[in-house]
Amino acid sequence: MATSLYRNPLTIGLLASIVAIAFEAMAVTTALTVAARELGNDGLYAWTFTAFALAQTVAIVLTGQLVDRGGPLLPLIIGVSLFALGLVTAATAAVMGQLLIARALQGFGSGMMNLVIMVIVPLAYDERERPHLMTAFSTAWVAPALVGPAIAAWIATSFSWHWVFWAVLPLLAFGVLMIARPVLEVVRTHPTQGKPMDVRLVLLAFALAIAAAVIQAAGQWLTVWTATGAAVALIVIGVGFPRLMPGGFTWLGDGLSAVVLTRALLMGAFFGTQIFLTPLLTHARGVDLVLAGIVITISSIGWTFGAWLQSRHWLPFSRDVLISIGALVMTLGMGVVALGAWLEPVPVWVTGVGFAAAGCGVGIASASLSLALMDLSLQAELGHNTSSLQVAEALGTAVAAGLGGTLVLVSAAGPQAYGLAMTAMALLGLLGIAFSRRIGSLQNFALAHP
Repeated sequence: MATSLYRNPLTIGLLASIVAIAFEAMAVTTALTVAARELGNDGLYAWTFTAFALAQTVAIVLTGQLVDRGGPLLPLIIGVSLFALGLVTAATAAVMGQLLIARALQGFGSGMMNLVIMVIVPLAYDERERPHLMTAFSTAWVAPALVGPAIAAWIATSFSWHWVFWAVLPLLAFGVLMIARPVLEVVRTHPTQGKPMDVRLVLLAFALAIAAAVIQAAGQWLTVWTATGAAVALIVIGVGFPRLMPGGFTWLGDGLSAVVLTRALLMGAFFGTQIFLTPLLTHARGVDLVLAGIVITISSIGWTFGAWLQSRHWLPFSRDVLISIGALVMTLGMGVVALGAWLEPVPVWVTGVGFAAAGCGVGIASASLSLALMDLSLQAELGHNTSSLQVAEALGTAVAAGLGGTLVLVSAAGPQAYGLAMTAMALLGLLGIAFSRRIGSLQNFALAHP
């Protein structure tokens, strides 16, 4: 089964597409550090990630509506086109404003592609294949980070950071060519129910994205007006967020409610740590950019191992317990990273080990949360619920990036500034552990079978 699974053109194309998205989302961290400095606005560094994540939020909701209404084909075409346009826009950027627009286009396109990929999985693969496929997806997601940060740093310093974006286009084209015919077959054999589109949800997602941006802006440019705007934005998020979540969502609920909130907290904490790890090492510790990329690479080895581990049938844990174990390991690893940010004598290799442990934990938890959502969702609700999970992740990442950027800017105290940011990410991880225990028993949905 596994051999035919990985020889399947659809599987190959999906994996290639994920690698292209992941390279742009993760491996460009080192290149963006150089880009922000070269374009003359380090203060907007965090916004290159926020723009990506907030655009993803709107795209995910829109795509969930489009999938439930007419299937995955049209959203896939739009997503690929916008992602490619964003790559070209970034590769030709000469000012920071253009780079921010490019990142928003990339976020919108990748958000559409990611959701379509996750919707295709239960339509094209059976229950025995899905855990193995999630392992492959996790590996494909982190594969660019195994070599990507160091390669991106080398390209940025040896040639230009612009070429980091050009390099993604051929891989994207290959993935699209591989999945084109299989996706058409999936669409033909799985007709949609033609559910009416709720434009209000898309507008609500846009409002939440704006609210998250307002909160970040208030933290970085604090005035009476921005503080007032942030207060209003918090209300908008508190009221609007549940509307985009699975039916019956409550902030302290169990089941699917806890699944999406755990995903938001864990992924926000992990990517928030990764976003500021490169500037911590290069700016505050004076580490070479390529070496900083290698530190990020090490965490990807941990993620790959964690993603592989969660699919082993011999593990004596149910899926909900695995999620909590992954959250705990991730948070402990980020605690080590935070310690290295506060204390300059802590060797860089210790920080690398800590981030590798964080990667292992998030590898276990991320794949397990996706499987938990699939198992707890009815097929008719799969598009909406999958979009809910990815909306939660995107908003969690955006809020974490904004929080970290605010702490770095307002403290302006060298290493201590990054210490505050990393500590905040570890605290988000602790909240993720708490929410993971509210998911409830998933004893019957646990692991891949032999």
